[in-house]
Amino acid sequence: MWLKVFCGLQVTFHVLLVLLGVGMSLAMSLSPSTTTSPGDPPPWVVGVFLVVVYLPIAVAYVVGLVGPRRPWMYGYGIFLAVLGFMCGGCWFMAIPFLIFWVKPETKYWYETAPPE
Repeated sequence: MWLKVFCGLQVTFHVLLVLLGVGMSLAMSLSPSTTTSPGDPPPWVVGVFLVVVYLPIAVAYVVGLVGPRRPWMYGYGIFLAVLGFMCGGCWFMAIPFLIFWVKPETKYWYETAPPE
């Protein structure tokens, strides 16, 4: 259950970032007269960057959200927790999740998955 909650929150957060990026890109195409400070990238560049970076991360969390109870999913859960550390605002979710995830009971539950 912890994996589903963690992945659900992360998917929501990353989809919002992707939508923000799309919104920034579209806003610049509708109103290109926005001025920026010298040396700052145009907002559409930042928008494209947000989409390119956070869309694959959101997809990775969707896999964690719908993934089956298999032994490889335990390792994937650790990967998702580490991926959560890459976003500074997600540490408060990733630390408790990782503490729970490395418990022997969790590993045993995933390694004793029922056969298909």
